[in-house]
Amino acid sequence: MSDSFEQLDDLVEKKTVYYGQLIDILNEEWRHIGENSLDMLESLLTRKETLLITIQELNLQREQVVHEIANQFGLVPEDITLKDIISLPGNPFKSRLQHFRRVLRSQIDSINRTNQANRKLVRQSARTVKESIEYLVEPGPQYTPYNTRGDLADAPLEGHMVRTSA
Repeated sequence: MSDSFEQLDDLVEKKTVYYGQLIDILNEEWRHIGENSLDMLESLLTRKETLLITIQELNLQREQVVHEIANQFGLVPEDITLKDIISLPGNPFKSRLQHFRRVLRSQIDSINRTNQANRKLVRQSARTVKESIEYLVEPGPQYTPYNTRGDLADAPLEGHMVRTSA
């Protein structure tokens, strides 16, 4: 029985490490979205996908260990939480699991906030690009080199190549 608690402790600790790495990647993503660096974003996407696959595999292992613990105590495996496991009698890893539970909750909150901020930044960047393209292709005022009296008119000093209002 103690082996199951030890396995769970090890898996939850690894999960906090991987979530920390995911937070770092999301923060890098924020910087590269702001810099509009598509090459770096593609590289980060590959790293993020690899890390998410690793986290998913770890979660499957954790679920197996949780099932073992639940079965040992006659509990329903689908209903048991880390908080429930921490309170089980004979758990020698209680304090470590409590610590990791707090860390995981904080990391999950951070991941959610950063994901929302990144989504907002992507939408804002896309909107700015769209508005700039629309500004570049919209027809400008028609210019004729002659004024109404037939004399040569001064050329306008305005162009449509750079948008300065965004």
